Amino acid sequence: LRYHVLDAILYIVKTGSQWRMLPGEFAPWRAAHYYFRQWREEGRIRCILTTTCRSARRREGRHGEPSALIIDCQSVPSTRVGGISSFDAYKKVNGRKRHIAVDTQGLLWGVVVHAAGDHEAQWALQLLGPVASRLSRVETVFADQAYRGLEEKIENDLDWTLQVVESE
Repeated sequence: LRYHVLDAILYIVKTGSQWRMLPGEFAPWRAAHYYFRQWREEGRIRCILTTTCRSARRREGRHGEPSALIIDCQSVPSTRVGGISSFDAYKKVNGRKRHIAVDTQGLLWGVVVHAAGDHEAQWALQLLGPVASRLSRVETVFADQAYRGLEEKIENDLDWTLQVVESE
């Protein structure tokens, strides 16, 4: 059952489908959703993500842990059903923001979803804190101007250098 559940979770992640629309060849949607929630609370989903990223890096001949991360945010429209949402006045989007940390290979090391009206900078440490507890090699984080002013805070809290990249 666990492999069928994991396949179902990966299908949902890849397609963005609703749990109730899970095709019949996977575990029943209620079971898949139950285990997803349980595994997420236990930290198993994060463990699977970390293990997968480390393996992918090693297959490319790289160290399992990155020495640099890139953080950014994307506003996406959504309804109020199923979670928080608000209006991002700058991007003119009513919905949520996906706040991610990736390495230079584009592998996902952390994600936080929050209301679109919240500024990126206030969520940077909530995103990076859990990542820092899993990665010991990171020295530098690259970010856009939205994160300007956090250099000292990230240096003090995580002992990482935040490098704000100028847009061209």
